[in-house]
Amino acid sequence: MSDYEKQVRASLLQTAALVIISIIAFIASLACVFFIQNKPFKIWLLSGVAVMAISAILAKSRHDHFVALLTPNTFATSEFSAVYLKYRKYQSIGSCLLLILAVAGVALGLYGSLI
Repeated sequence: MSDYEKQVRASLLQTAALVIISIIAFIASLACVFFIQNKPFKIWLLSGVAVMAISAILAKSRHDHFVALLTPNTFATSEFSAVYLKYRKYQSIGSCLLLILAVAGVALGLYGSLI
């Protein structure tokens, strides 16, 4: 595995880790919505939503770095072409998913602050 592929893989794994954190925070925040009867649950909801939105935005940043690594800036080498063919399927998935996670976090936070 070349250094270039290690950079691409590291960026993709960082994105995946942040997406998992964001999804777990979203599920935990949704669970808090059903138990909002007193103040501590509302604080947990707003904290979870903040973690979710921030991790989704950080994941979007890492995904943009991943996409930039897969964009050729000069003539493409055989190493670049091999890495590009291996990881190109992950390029289009991230942008929409991360935007939806960030918007859902903000929307759930607004709902939690209105309760």
